[in-house]
Amino acid sequence: MKQLFQKIGMLCLILLFGCTTQDGSLSINKEKGILYIILENSDESAIVYINNMPTKYTTPNNFEVLPGEYSIKVIMPGYQSNPDSINVIITENQLEEVRFDIIAVASGRLKINSNITNISVMIDGLLYSNDNVIIDGLEKGNHPVICSKPGYYNKKFDINIAQNTTTILDVNLKKKSEIFLIEHFSNVSCDPCVERDEDLETYIAEHDTIEFISIGYHPDFPSESDPMFLAARDENLARKNFYGVNKTPSVFIDGTTIPTFSKKHIVKGLDKYISENSQNIGLNNFSITIDNPVNKIEGRVKFESIDIDRNVTLRIVLIEKEIVFDEAPGTNGMIHFKNIIRKMYPDHSGSAVMLQKNRKDEYVFSFVQNSIWENDLQVIAYFQDDDTKEIIAATASVIF
Repeated sequence: MKQLFQKIGMLCLILLFGCTTQDGSLSINKEKGILYIILENSDESAIVYINNMPTKYTTPNNFEVLPGEYSIKVIMPGYQSNPDSINVIITENQLEEVRFDIIAVASGRLKINSNITNISVMIDGLLYSNDNVIIDGLEKGNHPVICSKPGYYNKKFDINIAQNTTTILDVNLKKKSEIFLIEHFSNVSCDPCVERDEDLETYIAEHDTIEFISIGYHPDFPSESDPMFLAARDENLARKNFYGVNKTPSVFIDGTTIPTFSKKHIVKGLDKYISENSQNIGLNNFSITIDNPVNKIEGRVKFESIDIDRNVTLRIVLIEKEIVFDEAPGTNGMIHFKNIIRKMYPDHSGSAVMLQKNRKDEYVFSFVQNSIWENDLQVIAYFQDDDTKEIIAATASVIF
């Protein structure tokens, strides 16, 4: 039976790898390769993890993947895979097979009781869905656990799973004082941006009681050849025009501009805004779940409003946490850039939302992967009043 499934799977690979166009010619996707994952000794389904993130795929399966190096794992409750993981290099127009054996192991269950909802749970370096409160089939023995959520301090645990036993883990995450969204405009040929970007990063690092969510834009000046501007041209221009930005560097916190003439001005401006304002008013839950990080980055933005009644725009943004060039791409010598915008969903206009008392809702998003993006990606969502520019609330996903 397993051999039959394998033959069918390989036939599907051939069909998937080539497709017929309207004129009847064969078209091959020259930007992607095919990853084929199977369990050698079982017809059962295991969840496919890529770079320690769960995907929507289960074994046996084949799917298109952008060229690059990936770490592949398979997870089946109550079983251990052999090997534990496999590194694979995907190249254009090529098929790569990844094969695992699975072995039954002594296992137990973990039940998480938390003081807040929608926490992210990482066990043995693997992310488990933040919708889960019960995790079955963990191998008997010790496991490191990290629980997190934007706006809260991470908490680490070492747990011991006993065979055929449910281990209870009480998680009480402590809230940071506030969450604020910082949007900063820079450019690879803007000389003052070198110091101001560093000043901003220093300020964020020194204020760990506050959750800062950061998005970096690169407008078309001083240099239109800035590679980060060119890679997200529409998004960078739209946000520049939205705020009426006419100089770099420029910094906004929750939609309010602050002076950037010097480090002193940045510090004073941020301190003043934070002391006089708060965020997340009227929202009980505002969170992002990543359902699939492969090929298409798919997920959901969920929210629950309590005592707010307001028309706002929901914007969903994909950023790359760090971009490092071998050589400076501009005249200011910078090679290291953080929190750079890559895409907005569905576009820079966002989605109109009416926040009403006791309303619960979720918005589905999907970003098509791009070969220039690395693995340290993050999705950010925020509600903004487009008339006043005020940002009502912001949240972020795990980094994947």
